[in-house]
Amino acid sequence: MQISLPDIERLVEIDQTYLKEALAAILYHTGKISEKEACDITGMTHREFEEILPKFGFSIPPKQVDIAVTTVQTDEQKSSKWALLAEKIHQDSPLNGHSEDLLKLVKEFREDFAFKHDFSDDK
Repeated sequence: MQISLPDIERLVEIDQTYLKEALAAILYHTGKISEKEACDITGMTHREFEEILPKFGFSIPPKQVDIAVTTVQTDEQKSSKWALLAEKIHQDSPLNGHSEDLLKLVKEFREDFAFKHDFSDDK
């Protein structure tokens, strides 16, 4: 595919690589092409392509940020016992389906709670 632009001096001076990157970033950001296709167009790796997005005013989409955060851990960086426990509790929550009941009970407890000294006649 080729794009024809008028012979305007300012356009002729623009680097073709920059135009290719800008077009790929815009098409990717608008959902016209996938990240893989954008990487093929620019000749970049996924990481390199993600790093140029801010140059054109775009950021990494939230789904990819989540994936990037969860895949940062390598074999050398094994989770601590506490992190594994927290993940297990998160996945197999003992409160699963009962959180509303628990919140209701906590609210009732707070409303009815008083210390013994709150009722003493020493005041």
